[in-house]
Amino acid sequence: MTSAMATFNINDAITKAVSAKMNFGQVLLVRGLFAIVLIAALAWLQRALRPLRALMMMPVVLRVAGEVGGTILLLVAIVNLPLANAAAIIQVLPLAVTLGAALAVGEPVGWRRWLAIAAFGRARGLSNRRSWSRSAFTLRALPRQPSHASLGVRSPSRSSLTIALLNVQ
Repeated sequence: MTSAMATFNINDAITKAVSAKMNFGQVLLVRGLFAIVLIAALAWLQRALRPLRALMMMPVVLRVAGEVGGTILLLVAIVNLPLANAAAIIQVLPLAVTLGAALAVGEPVGWRRWLAIAAFGRARGLSNRRSWSRSAFTLRALPRQPSHASLGVRSPSRSSLTIALLNVQ
Protein backbone atom coordinates (compact mmCIF):
# COMPACT_ATOMS: atom_id res chain seq x y z
CA MET A 1 0.00 0.00 0.00
CA THR A 2 2.82 2.38 0.81
CA SER A 3 4.54 1.76 -2.50
CA ALA A 4 1.25 2.23 -4.36
CA MET A 5 0.67 5.60 -2.68
CA ALA A 6 4.28 6.61 -3.41
CA THR A 7 3.75 5.70 -7.06
CA PHE A 8 0.57 7.80 -7.23
CA ASN A 9 2.38 10.76 -5.67
CA ILE A 10 5.32 10.42 -8.07
CA ASN A 11 2.86 10.27 -10.98
CA ASP A 12 1.12 13.40 -9.72
CA ALA A 13 4.44 15.22 -9.27
CA ILE A 14 5.51 14.34 -12.81
CA THR A 15 2.13 15.53 -14.11
CA LYS A 16 2.52 18.82 -12.27
CA ALA A 17 6.06 19.27 -13.58
CA VAL A 18 5.24 18.59 -17.23
CA SER A 19 2.06 20.67 -17.13
CA ALA A 20 4.25 23.78 -17.16
CA LYS A 21 5.52 22.80 -20.63
CA MET A 22 2.51 20.95 -22.10
CA ASN A 23 -1.07 22.09 -22.41
CA PHE A 24 -3.84 20.39 -20.45
CA GLY A 25 -5.10 18.29 -23.38
CA GLN A 26 -1.64 16.87 -24.05
CA VAL A 27 -1.19 15.94 -20.39
CA LEU A 28 -4.58 14.24 -20.40
CA LEU A 29 -3.76 12.37 -23.61
CA VAL A 30 -0.37 11.11 -22.40
CA ARG A 31 -1.74 9.98 -19.03
CA GLY A 32 -4.68 8.31 -20.77
CA LEU A 33 -2.47 6.44 -23.23
CA PHE A 34 -0.23 5.12 -20.45
CA ALA A 35 -3.30 4.04 -18.48
CA ILE A 36 -4.89 2.31 -21.48
CA VAL A 37 -1.72 0.35 -22.26
CA LEU A 38 -1.20 -0.75 -18.65
CA ILE A 39 -4.84 -1.64 -17.97
CA ALA A 40 -5.25 -3.46 -21.31
CA ALA A 41 -2.11 -5.51 -20.63
CA LEU A 42 -3.34 -6.43 -17.15
CA ALA A 43 -6.82 -7.32 -18.45
CA TRP A 44 -5.31 -9.42 -21.23
CA LEU A 45 -3.09 -11.30 -18.75
CA GLN A 46 -6.09 -12.02 -16.53
CA ARG A 47 -8.27 -12.94 -19.51
CA ALA A 48 -10.74 -10.23 -18.51
CA LEU A 49 -11.14 -8.54 -21.91
CA ARG A 50 -14.72 -8.45 -23.17
CA PRO A 51 -16.19 -7.44 -26.54
CA LEU A 52 -17.23 -3.78 -26.66
CA ARG A 53 -20.81 -4.77 -27.49
CA ALA A 54 -21.09 -6.56 -24.13
CA LEU A 55 -20.00 -3.38 -22.33
CA MET A 56 -22.43 -0.99 -24.03
CA MET A 57 -24.99 -0.92 -21.26
CA MET A 58 -26.27 2.32 -19.71
CA PRO A 59 -24.74 1.71 -16.23
CA VAL A 60 -21.32 1.08 -17.79
CA VAL A 61 -21.61 4.14 -20.04
CA LEU A 62 -22.57 6.32 -17.05
CA ARG A 63 -19.67 4.93 -15.04
CA VAL A 64 -17.22 5.70 -17.86
CA ALA A 65 -18.61 9.24 -18.18
CA GLY A 66 -18.16 9.71 -14.44
CA GLU A 67 -14.60 8.40 -14.60
CA VAL A 68 -13.74 10.78 -17.45
CA GLY A 69 -15.21 13.75 -15.58
CA GLY A 70 -13.44 12.74 -12.37
CA THR A 71 -10.13 12.39 -14.19
CA ILE A 72 -10.43 15.84 -15.73
CA LEU A 73 -11.27 17.42 -12.37
CA LEU A 74 -8.41 15.52 -10.70
CA LEU A 75 -5.91 16.76 -13.27
CA VAL A 76 -7.19 20.32 -12.93
CA ALA A 77 -6.63 20.06 -9.17
CA ILE A 78 -3.15 18.54 -9.56
CA VAL A 79 -2.05 21.21 -12.03
CA ASN A 80 -3.45 24.19 -10.09
CA LEU A 81 -3.17 23.22 -6.41
CA PRO A 82 -0.18 22.47 -4.23
CA LEU A 83 0.43 18.71 -4.34
CA ALA A 84 -0.23 18.37 -0.60
CA ASN A 85 -3.77 19.74 -0.98
CA ALA A 86 -4.48 17.61 -4.05
CA ALA A 87 -3.17 14.49 -2.27
CA ALA A 88 -5.34 15.23 0.77
CA ILE A 89 -8.43 15.55 -1.42
CA ILE A 90 -7.59 12.32 -3.25
CA GLN A 91 -7.12 10.42 0.01
CA VAL A 92 -10.46 11.52 1.46
CA LEU A 93 -12.51 10.62 -1.62
CA PRO A 94 -13.38 7.06 -0.48
CA LEU A 95 -14.94 8.48 2.68
CA ALA A 96 -16.75 11.18 0.69
CA VAL A 97 -18.15 8.61 -1.74
CA THR A 98 -19.27 6.42 1.17
CA LEU A 99 -21.02 9.36 2.82
CA GLY A 100 -22.67 10.35 -0.46
CA ALA A 101 -23.85 6.80 -1.15
CA ALA A 102 -25.29 6.49 2.36
CA LEU A 103 -27.11 9.81 2.23
CA ALA A 104 -28.21 9.85 -1.41
CA VAL A 105 -29.23 6.26 -2.11
CA GLY A 106 -29.42 4.69 1.35
CA GLU A 107 -26.44 2.38 0.87
CA PRO A 108 -25.76 0.43 4.08
CA VAL A 109 -22.61 1.58 5.89
CA GLY A 110 -21.00 -0.25 8.80
CA TRP A 111 -20.09 1.36 12.10
CA ARG A 112 -16.36 1.39 11.27
CA ARG A 113 -16.92 3.49 8.16
CA TRP A 114 -19.21 5.88 10.05
CA LEU A 115 -16.50 6.21 12.68
CA ALA A 116 -13.89 6.98 10.01
CA ILE A 117 -16.18 9.58 8.40
CA ALA A 118 -16.88 11.21 11.77
CA ALA A 119 -13.19 11.23 12.70
CA PHE A 120 -12.26 12.82 9.39
CA GLY A 121 -15.00 15.44 9.72
CA ARG A 122 -13.76 16.34 13.19
CA ALA A 123 -10.13 16.50 12.06
CA ARG A 124 -11.11 18.59 9.04
CA GLY A 125 -12.99 20.98 11.31
CA LEU A 126 -9.88 21.42 13.44
CA SER A 127 -7.56 21.97 10.48
CA ASN A 128 -6.54 25.33 9.08
CA ARG A 129 -9.20 26.02 6.47
CA ARG A 130 -7.50 29.17 5.18
CA SER A 131 -4.84 27.15 3.37
CA TRP A 132 -7.61 25.26 1.52
CA SER A 133 -9.46 28.38 0.42
CA ARG A 134 -6.58 30.36 -1.11
CA SER A 135 -7.00 28.83 -4.57
CA ALA A 136 -10.00 29.05 -6.86
CA PHE A 137 -9.36 25.42 -7.81
CA THR A 138 -9.80 23.97 -4.33
CA LEU A 139 -12.51 21.34 -4.45
CA ARG A 140 -13.49 20.44 -0.91
CA ALA A 141 -14.11 16.72 -0.59
CA LEU A 142 -16.87 16.89 1.99
CA PRO A 143 -19.83 19.20 2.52
CA ARG A 144 -20.21 21.21 5.69
CA GLN A 145 -19.74 19.24 8.87
CA PRO A 146 -21.67 20.02 12.07
CA SER A 147 -18.34 20.25 13.93
CA HIS A 148 -17.43 23.39 11.94
CA ALA A 149 -20.14 25.45 13.56
CA SER A 150 -19.32 24.22 17.05
CA LEU A 151 -15.66 25.17 16.57
CA GLY A 152 -16.45 28.62 15.21
CA VAL A 153 -15.00 27.81 11.78
CA ARG A 154 -16.85 29.52 8.95
CA SER A 155 -18.33 27.10 6.41
CA PRO A 156 -18.90 28.13 2.79
CA SER A 157 -22.41 29.22 1.87
CA ARG A 158 -22.19 27.78 -1.65
CA SER A 159 -20.65 24.57 -2.87
CA SER A 160 -16.91 24.80 -3.43
CA LEU A 161 -17.25 23.66 -7.03
CA THR A 162 -19.55 26.60 -7.74
CA ILE A 163 -17.13 28.98 -6.04
CA ALA A 164 -14.20 27.51 -7.97
CA LEU A 165 -16.03 27.84 -11.28
CA LEU A 166 -17.07 31.42 -10.55
CA ASN A 167 -13.52 32.47 -9.64
CA VAL A 168 -11.79 30.99 -12.69
CA GLN A 169 -10.56 33.76 -14.95
